[in-house]
Amino acid sequence: LDADPGDHALAVVCAPNNPTGTDYDPDSLERFAARCRAADTPLLVDEAFRGFTDRPSLAGTDAVIVARSLTKLFGLPGIRAGFAVATGDLGAALRGARRAWNVSAPALATGAHCMRRDEFVRETRERVRTERERLRDALRTRYAVAPSNAPFLLVDVGGGGDDGDAATSHVDEQE
Repeated sequence: LDADPGDHALAVVCAPNNPTGTDYDPDSLERFAARCRAADTPLLVDEAFRGFTDRPSLAGTDAVIVARSLTKLFGLPGIRAGFAVATGDLGAALRGARRAWNVSAPALATGAHCMRRDEFVRETRERVRTERERLRDALRTRYAVAPSNAPFLLVDVGGGGDDGDAATSHVDEQE
């Protein structure tokens, strides 16, 4: 988020990131969005894994396009349901570029059902958080494991031995 968004057609941020699982501080992300607006550079925020966190979305922020997927949080890879949110000129451009009949009726019905499952989302977030930490603690005895806000972990399995201990110390310092 320290990059200069000027002279770019588009800035893209994954929040949380894939493959690291790291997420950005909401204030830092808002400041980057403001710098993108000032540079007249649209910002696309890929929030495919946002549902696994309780952090706020940038959906509805001026000059920001947010892309979300239901396939991750709800385990629906075959449905291929997701959405994009944008306001103003970006929203109008997305509506103009949208193809007719681009989502099947079963995907629409499934998506609408999933969007009403607040309790499922809360339970899934907690289960993933608990299991991610349990797995991370077990892996840390042997490997360097990066902090993650996503439902996966980035593990450095190279080196091992003293190198693995040094890598683990380096990753832990970043928390």
